[in-house]
Amino acid sequence: TDSAYSVFSRGVKGKNGLLPALFRALHFDCSTTHVEGCHIPSLRLPYGSGPVGFYIFFRLLMAIVMFNLGKAGGFLTPESHLSVLLSEVFMSGLKLRWLVLALLAVMLFSVPQVGAQGTIYVVTPDNTQGWYVGPDTSLPNTPIWGFVDDNGNPGPGSLRAEIVAPGGNKLIVARQDFSGIPLRDFNLISYRTFTDPTATNVNQIYLNLYVNADNAPVPAYDYRLDFAPTGTRGLWQTWTITPTSPVWRVYSRTAGTWVAHNVSINDFLSNSIWGCGACTNPTIFNPWNGAGASIVFNAGDSAANYVGFKGNLDFITINMTGRPIVSYDFEPPASGFFCYNDGRENALCWEPWATAAVYCTDAGIDVYAIDADGHGTLVIRATPDDVQRVGIGEEPRLIASSPDDMIRLYRLDTGEFQVNSPMDGDLNGYVFIWDGCGF
Repeated sequence: TDSAYSVFSRGVKGKNGLLPALFRALHFDCSTTHVEGCHIPSLRLPYGSGPVGFYIFFRLLMAIVMFNLGKAGGFLTPESHLSVLLSEVFMSGLKLRWLVLALLAVMLFSVPQVGAQGTIYVVTPDNTQGWYVGPDTSLPNTPIWGFVDDNGNPGPGSLRAEIVAPGGNKLIVARQDFSGIPLRDFNLISYRTFTDPTATNVNQIYLNLYVNADNAPVPAYDYRLDFAPTGTRGLWQTWTITPTSPVWRVYSRTAGTWVAHNVSINDFLSNSIWGCGACTNPTIFNPWNGAGASIVFNAGDSAANYVGFKGNLDFITINMTGRPIVSYDFEPPASGFFCYNDGRENALCWEPWATAAVYCTDAGIDVYAIDADGHGTLVIRATPDDVQRVGIGEEPRLIASSPDDMIRLYRLDTGEFQVNSPMDGDLNGYVFIWDGCGF
């Protein structure tokens, strides 16, 4: 139809593009010279409008449709449509003209695409592709995090973080190899996030970009640009930042405070009052002299305002002038799962329903009661002496219990340890058994 011709001709370099050329080869007879406004008073197929000619034309049209949908969604294989069409041309005994057209279509749609995502690297626990992925060790608490295989965009997996402990704890995804690049060479950073439907905190994974005003070898940054979006639960969302995106807030290390909000990088580079309009050569900067990172994605905070966050990060794209465009797809290892948690024996990744958390510490065995919001309260501390005093018997022996006797720690006849705690109205609804803490 006229509308189909117009749709598939857009974005292919006007009336002299490849798709219009293909359509002209199929004898579309347009009354105007402009592709966008092409009207079709008559359709003249080779060999007339018989069933064979129309069928071949229809198959070529469908190949174009499938190719465009495949580019958009990544879930179709248009090449298969073209290969079937080519075999049908051979089998049908049609003239050379149709064979040439089919070959043209196959060549056109099998050319590898160079997209805005550039080269895609897969980030796994075994190969992080230059990223540091882990907790911020300067903070007192550790988030729950892992490479998961049940929620990704694209692909099956992604990086997941959960903030359950009050106080400072943060998962950071950072790299330092972009340090020293002029800020004016920044073209694009994009990334995708997902907020769990059960999250009580809708803050998103946020981005820090550290800037040195004059590219001087100083041991600290001058400015930090922060992008902190807020999103919707239960949806994957893509955040794309370009030089003109008014999404940053600017922190000045010299002033010790925020100096601008909702500004773009271009704004920052041109403003001489709160920005870098008078800077000699502002660069993306590693503020810790080789030990830190210049681009940092964060889940969590140094304060308590991320408690209740549950979310995922995937597919980071970075585009800087003078460097190849790169994208990073976060996926689990071949085993299908990797879980790092806050040190508990009954890892939250494996047992998210747990109503008690068990830790092996220098003091002994610590057991926390976990409330409905994921907050923990220390209710049992069993020292190595307590464990030795109880010993191992023919039946389970109680080592310690919570003040209300709701959570109990046992030593089993096998030498293993067991924690019982209430769940779903059952006093022993949750049971966890493990080998112990080495004493």
